[in-house]
Amino acid sequence: MSSLPEELWTKILELGIQNSGLTYEDLCWISISCRLLHRLSSEDSLWNHLLSTDFPLFPACSFPYWSSKSLYLLRIKERILIEAAYQQRLVEEQILHYQEQQEIELSKQHHPEDLIEKKRLSRMVENKEIYIEKVVNRRLVEFNRQVEEFNRLKRAREKMRKLKYYLQLQEANRKKQEETERLAKLAEIHYKQRKREIEIAGLYHKKW
Repeated sequence: MSSLPEELWTKILELGIQNSGLTYEDLCWISISCRLLHRLSSEDSLWNHLLSTDFPLFPACSFPYWSSKSLYLLRIKERILIEAAYQQRLVEEQILHYQEQQEIELSKQHHPEDLIEKKRLSRMVENKEIYIEKVVNRRLVEFNRQVEEFNRLKRAREKMRKLKYYLQLQEANRKKQEETERLAKLAEIHYKQRKREIEIAGLYHKKW
């Protein structure tokens, strides 16, 4: 494996993704084979392609603070949760539908209301895509809200950091100015003392 250059391994992985030969599960398995493939299989270019193919509604450019791999794995987790919720809902609806059928069979009465309800339940069971789309849209709105809140807090922290730096700079300049003035005063005092000493020494020499 070490005899092949990294560029060749990268090209192999890219071709595997582009030709739909490799899935995210394949990339995860490849990443644990060695350190080199672990690093190469985490490249954003690979996960960007998977993200745009499997989740076209969630382009990576819409979430600049997330890596493509993290965003893809988050979407996979959400898909699993949605599928589990749908399956649970489906089982509940099937149980309800079965109970309704049992009641109909026992009563031997085929009223129009019963037939309408049966058709409604059948349509609900078949409308999996509609149900998933509604859940995904709700999740997307909530996720966008969280991203916006995160960006707002980030901007606020950045503003506070700049303000703190400005205040620290002002304080440093003030101290520097005070130190400069103090040294100037000391120099002036030293100059006057030295001048006075010279004058006294001159008077002494004239006297003698």
